[in-house]
Amino acid sequence: MKYSAPPSGEEVGLTAHTDKLLSAILCEDQVSGIEFETKDGQWVKLSQSPSSFLFIVGDPLMARRNGRMHPVKHQVMMRGEKERISLGIFPVPKEGTIIKPPKEPMDEEHPQILKEFDFMEFFRFFSSEEGVAIDSAKPVASFCSTWGHSQALCSLHLQFVFSSRAELKFDKFRKQSGSCLLVLK
Repeated sequence: MKYSAPPSGEEVGLTAHTDKLLSAILCEDQVSGIEFETKDGQWVKLSQSPSSFLFIVGDPLMARRNGRMHPVKHQVMMRGEKERISLGIFPVPKEGTIIKPPKEPMDEEHPQILKEFDFMEFFRFFSSEEGVAIDSAKPVASFCSTWGHSQALCSLHLQFVFSSRAELKFDKFRKQSGSCLLVLK
């Protein structure tokens, strides 16, 4: 991924988000720019060497581990006069993959909190206009919580499932991402 240098004295970046894919493995050049949100809402810039890799937990991986791993909200902010290059690997399960939290509770303090769900259905929904409009800090929980969905979310989700726009959006994402996509088999 190539990030052009912003105009002098300005700051530009990607919107803060958690990853909707399983995970991300990133390798940055010497121009850092990735920032992570702490529990108290502060943004911390990560400085890493060009020879290190960064593993970011995605929302579906949190579901697979029944909430025991947490995706971190992150953003890329560019300052200065140098472009930034980052290499990313983003695993994407094949069509029809069901994300299944452990059936048995991990222990008495950690009962099953999420239901299984179709990864592509989740990804397409949160890539849609309807899904993006949901301002949720916990997208997986709002999508597949054992406590049930809000009526508004269920309505949006059903509208989306029957919409043909979903296929077009995913195909567009796949073409834009090119070699960054890894299809797990």
